[in-house]
Amino acid sequence: GPHNPPSHPELLDQLGKSLSYAALALVTAFALALAATPVCRATALRWGLLDRPNQRSSHERVVPRGGGTAPALAVLVALWLWRPAWSGQPDAVPFLLGGVALALIGLAYDRAGLAAFTRLVAQLGVVGLVVLRVGGFERVPVPALLEHHLGPLGTAATVLWIVAVVNFYNFLDGIDGLIITGGRDVDPASYGHDVHPTTDEPDRNRDAWEFAL
Repeated sequence: GPHNPPSHPELLDQLGKSLSYAALALVTAFALALAATPVCRATALRWGLLDRPNQRSSHERVVPRGGGTAPALAVLVALWLWRPAWSGQPDAVPFLLGGVALALIGLAYDRAGLAAFTRLVAQLGVVGLVVLRVGGFERVPVPALLEHHLGPLGTAATVLWIVAVVNFYNFLDGIDGLIITGGRDVDPASYGHDVHPTTDEPDRNRDAWEFAL
């Protein structure tokens, strides 16, 4: 007989189940990543996957590399355990395979010293294949008055944007500090200076919390 579309209550029930599975996958991935990170760190130290201070990083000491391995594995395991969260989505598999490929490229860069240009070409290739499969941006996500439809440039813009974001995170691997925006000025006394006339009244509790981070 003809296919009957699901009723409104059935749609709500399906949505509730999907959200429940997604929440379970998120919690599982977080817990697994938390547990696996010390193991991956110890493995990196044992295998010599180390980032030594150089002109391209701000590290003051040797630190382990491959920090993304634990979260990547955790996400894969969580998605496998809670497959109903994504199994009905037609674009989920390309996204998943693309993410795995990018993670392997990053691991090759950390483990085998993959050349930066080779890594970039590989990233562009992987992201390009995924975007060709699932589609790219149709417009620039800005306020309506500035909205601009990309047309055929949408695919290229999407590929470049995703690769740029991936490499922003790679750049953070070379950073040895934390930037916290907003709030009052930090108390100059905390770094051995006098208070300037234009300095805000310090919030020492917040300063202590941010220094602890």
